[in-house]
Amino acid sequence: MPEECKERFVEITDFSKCTEHPFTFVLEQLKCASKTKEVFGIKVPTGTIPFNILLMYADRYGVDVETKEEGGFTTFVFKPKY
Repeated sequence: MPEECKERFVEITDFSKCTEHPFTFVLEQLKCASKTKEVFGIKVPTGTIPFNILLMYADRYGVDVETKEEGGFTTFVFKPKY
């Protein structure tokens, strides 16, 4: 498994400490699901990720996206299409 894909689930609750845009972290998890053919996920504050753009990337990389809302946070789960 590639080094950048070692964490299957990432939780980011405070973006003020991030040095990159939140979408970067979400996209990395999506790409890992595509590369490894395994399920990856990320939990972020609701409203920080443009869902329409995320779906465009998911289609490009052959990954399905599931979402779950939990008290101010959204969990995205990326599953490779088989």
